[in-house]
Amino acid sequence: MSKFLLFIFFVACVFIPNSQAQTYTISKSNPLSSSIVLDNNTTIKITSNYTSEKLTVQFNSTKNSQHISFVPEILIATNNSEKWDSNTHWFHTSYGNCYGNGHYYFWDDCNSNPDGWSVKKNKSVSENVTFTISWKKLGITPQPGLKLYLSFKLSSPENMVHYWPKKADIVTPNSWAIVTLK
Repeated sequence: MSKFLLFIFFVACVFIPNSQAQTYTISKSNPLSSSIVLDNNTTIKITSNYTSEKLTVQFNSTKNSQHISFVPEILIATNNSEKWDSNTHWFHTSYGNCYGNGHYYFWDDCNSNPDGWSVKKNKSVSENVTFTISWKKLGITPQPGLKLYLSFKLSSPENMVHYWPKKADIVTPNSWAIVTLK
């Protein structure tokens, strides 16, 4: 294979996966509205907004039409990367609130009152769940133009997994949506 074709192949492998990422804008006055379709009868709405201190993400429900409970997760990368590193964060809530920095499914940092973030579960209102994550926890300061790589995940005990954006994958941070703060 010629050097030129190898160069084109390299460029395609590096730049094309991220060029397919969906882009969104979020401002303090205009929340990001997204959703995850679980089945023909269930769409989970997710609203995200931020202040100078924190990012808030609310899942309006965590159950599908068959009343199966799904576990919400938030995936955030503060830089563009194909792999997990110290700028990549995993937030999970089920029986405990678990956090991973640089890796996912990290069960060693789980507790009811985690440092730098919290979860509020409201079982009386459609099982909604609200995550509040401090910018300090992410190691960044919010400012206009800041880009985050963001994905939401819902998974069930039966291994049904659903993402926003739909083509996201927990393994590959650059498959997540690009969200620009305004």
